[in-house]
Amino acid sequence: MFQIHFEEQKAHKLVAGMLVLASCRIMMHTIARDPNLAIFVEMVSTIQRSLLRFLIGYVWLFVGWIVAFYIVLGDDYETDNGLYNSFHDIGSATGKVFAMFTGELGYETAFSYATTFEKEPVYYNIW
Repeated sequence: MFQIHFEEQKAHKLVAGMLVLASCRIMMHTIARDPNLAIFVEMVSTIQRSLLRFLIGYVWLFVGWIVAFYIVLGDDYETDNGLYNSFHDIGSATGKVFAMFTGELGYETAFSYATTFEKEPVYYNIW
């Protein structure tokens, strides 16, 4: 009956996610009216403000590493096995740098062979 295009669906999901975050924030302030819980809500708000201030400064370092790896190691040449360099586009560079920053990806994994995030799904092992 109704056909929603892929781009429209992505926009709907983005708006829905923002609305969920906004409603959780409103609910937190509603709970803060209780005198027994107000101190905990204040602690969460203080931690969120501190984290946001930290991330505003940290995001530029993260973007710098992404661009640096993309410029230095990125190329569009296909290897013998049909894969591209790990940093051949900004999306792949972002995924690799994020994994390296979290410590989930070491030197051997990042630079020993070429991978791509476009052709293959990314799997993470929990254990």
